[in-house]
Amino acid sequence: MPGGERPGRPRASGATSTGKTRVKVNDGSKVSELDSERFEEVPTGGGRFSAWRRTVQTQSGREPGQRRAPAGLSAEARKAGRRRRTLGAVAAALLLALLLVFVVFFSPLFAVRSIDVEGARLTDADEVRDHLSQFEGVPMTRISERDVMDSLGSLPQVRSVHISTLPDGHLVVELTERVPVAAVEDGDKGWSLVDQDGTVLRTVEDRAEVQVPVIEGGTDVLGTESFDSVAGVLSTLPSSLLEQVNSAKAESDSTVELELDGGVTARWGDSTRGNLKAEVLAQLVDAREQTGAVNVYDVSSPEHPVLE
Repeated sequence: MPGGERPGRPRASGATSTGKTRVKVNDGSKVSELDSERFEEVPTGGGRFSAWRRTVQTQSGREPGQRRAPAGLSAEARKAGRRRRTLGAVAAALLLALLLVFVVFFSPLFAVRSIDVEGARLTDADEVRDHLSQFEGVPMTRISERDVMDSLGSLPQVRSVHISTLPDGHLVVELTERVPVAAVEDGDKGWSLVDQDGTVLRTVEDRAEVQVPVIEGGTDVLGTESFDSVAGVLSTLPSSLLEQVNSAKAESDSTVELELDGGVTARWGDSTRGNLKAEVLAQLVDAREQTGAVNVYDVSSPEHPVLE
């Protein structure tokens, strides 16, 4: 063959006037035609074939972003799996809560190691500590003020308590004691100091130890209307005037009388307008130099007091 060319091979016809090279195929039956429907255009933009992915998902019947279900798992199996995971999470939360309750309310981590008592004046502090010893070793989170008050119920001097906790298991109990406002003679025992409610706080043998007014009638007067009337009057007096009251009595609700230092009598009348009567009586007692010697202060009508 001319130029030593071998038969059966493609032969280049050379460059054309446009500069492109053309190739001739000896046998066209050896070339298959392309099926254009099997191909798609390469997507442009969107990054990581996002547009193409949405097209494929739409054609397969899935919503964009929806994951393909694992092969071989039915809908019931997937629901059962979700239920197991939910139950597992709930069980773990309950276990953690039970552990927390145990640590806070039952473990010795927050147990009482020492007790301090404050505000004990009429009450013996050592006796209070003896009553509170039952709380040593008990978690502080399980101790309430009602529990502490119940443990001190046999101590009449204690009106209420307030508790607070400090680090290292330190429990502080602050007492609010009842205030003695009067005393009553108690036979051979001496004199009993009582509060406004008639609660006996302590008993002293020596009359000189009594620093409050004595209500006539002995212990029998406690709990009566006469005692309530006198105690109500004494509670309205300022401390400067209360110190000058030696004794008090009430024949009835409307005849309360006070005996002041020097044997001077103060006729109080009934228990109404107590604050005004107390103010008027205090001013009259302080004005002794102007009024001269007085045997009776009658403040039953405080707008028009009478001096005798």
